[in-house]
Amino acid sequence: MLDIVAALRWVRDNTPAFGGDPGNVTIFGESGGGGKVGVLLAERYAARPQAPVYMYSLDWQSPAHNGRVKAHHAMDLPLVFYNIDVADTTASAPGARELAARISATWIAFGRNGGPDNPAIPTGPPTRWRNARR
Repeated sequence: MLDIVAALRWVRDNTPAFGGDPGNVTIFGESGGGGKVGVLLAERYAARPQAPVYMYSLDWQSPAHNGRVKAHHAMDLPLVFYNIDVADTTASAPGARELAARISATWIAFGRNGGPDNPAIPTGPPTRWRNARR
């Protein structure tokens, strides 16, 4: 974790040189990286309760291979990059194209705005996509 903290300090200290806002840095992790984001969330929340941190989990189960693969490790990658036709777990899967459009739009929103909010996901009370800011 100390290497991640050191990297985030470097980003904070150097992002203005790239035109970035050191107060608006989004981090994310997949699988074990998601767990590390959770640890950083706890540390950051303890230091500054209003710090936004986002986590997500893919619950969509692929029908590929007679449904045996379910929601396997890294299955969200073809959905994130809207590249579902090349992965056997998402190609021709019912609902995959619509889900990929929503997930891809949400990651694009993160890149542009530093948060997930966009017309492709529900609005209103916090959803699984949205950060519950306390």
